[in-house]
Amino acid sequence: DDMKNHPHQIIMAAAGSGMAPLKACIESGLFSCASSGTTTLYYGEWTEDDLCFTDLHDNWRNYMGITVVPVLSRTPDTRGYIQEVLQQDGLATRTTDIDNNNNDNNNDNAMAIPTTWAILCGMDDMVESCTKVLTSAGMDDQRILLNLS
Repeated sequence: DDMKNHPHQIIMAAAGSGMAPLKACIESGLFSCASSGTTTLYYGEWTEDDLCFTDLHDNWRNYMGITVVPVLSRTPDTRGYIQEVLQQDGLATRTTDIDNNNNDNNNDNAMAIPTTWAILCGMDDMVESCTKVLTSAGMDDQRILLNLS
């Protein structure tokens, strides 16, 4: 089924230097295919001062529809690491009902639907932990692209 392979949501996760390959993907226009869906970038760094390409984040949101979610692990108001924020944002709940075409929408935040794709770039531990969160939420591991640093 063609619609099943069309991404309606793209989840990107990058930490540290893993942001460079995702920047290249964004600037290539790769995500224009998800124009009817959502694209979210979870970008992990220690502090706000460590974030790179911040001058581009508004353009990515305004012109490409990419929501950038900074995940800062060494600040007083930290939400944790990227994998923890994915879970907090509802990724790991109720997705089996969605995958089984059950229309029970008790969790409107559940993100891992059958047409979701993910691109994970960064340190092995972050990529492996995010992969576990995504697959536990019901994502097919064939829809998770990896770039390890």
